[in-house]
Amino acid sequence: MLFMKLKEILTGIIPLNGSFDTETEIKDIVYDSRNEKVGSDILFVCLSGFQSDGHSYAKSVYDKGVRVFAAQKPLELPEDATVIYVENTRKFLALASANLFGNPTREIFTIGVTGTKGKTSTCYMIKSIFEAYGKKVGIMGTIGIFYGDTYEFLGLNTPESYDIHKHTRGMVDAGCDVMIMEASSQGFLLNRTYGIIYDVGVFTNLSPDHIGASEHKDFDDYINCKKLLFRQSRIGFTNKDNEYYEHIIDDADCPVKTFSVINEADYRAVEPIFSSDESNLKTEFTCIEKTPSNDNIKTKIELNTPGYFSLYNAVAAIAVARNCGIPYIAVKDGLKKAFIKGRMEIVPIYQPFTV
Repeated sequence: MLFMKLKEILTGIIPLNGSFDTETEIKDIVYDSRNEKVGSDILFVCLSGFQSDGHSYAKSVYDKGVRVFAAQKPLELPEDATVIYVENTRKFLALASANLFGNPTREIFTIGVTGTKGKTSTCYMIKSIFEAYGKKVGIMGTIGIFYGDTYEFLGLNTPESYDIHKHTRGMVDAGCDVMIMEASSQGFLLNRTYGIIYDVGVFTNLSPDHIGASEHKDFDDYINCKKLLFRQSRIGFTNKDNEYYEHIIDDADCPVKTFSVINEADYRAVEPIFSSDESNLKTEFTCIEKTPSNDNIKTKIELNTPGYFSLYNAVAAIAVARNCGIPYIAVKDGLKKAFIKGRMEIVPIYQPFTV
């Protein structure tokens, strides 16, 4: 990685203090004190978490050779340490990381998917459709980060902001046309996606979940975090059948289109047929797409994933694809080929029944 001057790292960031040399050269950013990257050209960002506080480890990082720090709480370090004080170090990390990697989300078509259920499946259905259309796609989420020959498992639905921008840069450099990512409520709560404007945002569904001491304090907090997706997107898509539909869209800063199985919507999955054979469980349905001229487009769709829930994931993926100009021939092909590791996979057991 090339060196970047501190003033470039700080583009768009307003520090609370100005007593540091903006010509200082920075090679990389670190947010975990266990990281082996050390040296005076490393910027360490102190993050406050649910269980530990990076500010408490600043001195140990200093002892390893790091001399530049970003903090939101007072640090007691020797005089040769440079400390940049900011209001929120998580927002700082997001913006600084974007700058370090050349703001890669501005160079690639970005799709963010949130929701209580269905994020991973919807992401992989969208991926399969875009690939059927000839696009090169990178993806990051629960299963891991995949693009080109790169695979990394970080154990988070939405990676830390540094890792988002690092791998988005990797996707751009690998020639990817599209980046798809799971945007979890925790990702919004902890500002991991701060500063990113998605070209498309998808909200699959919403129900009470992820509420507790190390997650969201209550359901309102959970909802409000997820709703941030439609304040960080150019266009949104959401489930009109969900009981919280009106609440989901009430603060949206972008136009929002709808998909459904039951209620009238811009894209609707109807007439489902569930079947099976010796090697597959199948779902077939008709997608009804509303057009500006009110001439509905009806298309038969086939999936190799069973279940009523698959209708919602698939019609959400269709809505995204069609609004990106992808023809139904690629939509049909992509959905028929879509494979989501660990989601409704057939297990060969050589018995007279299917698992």
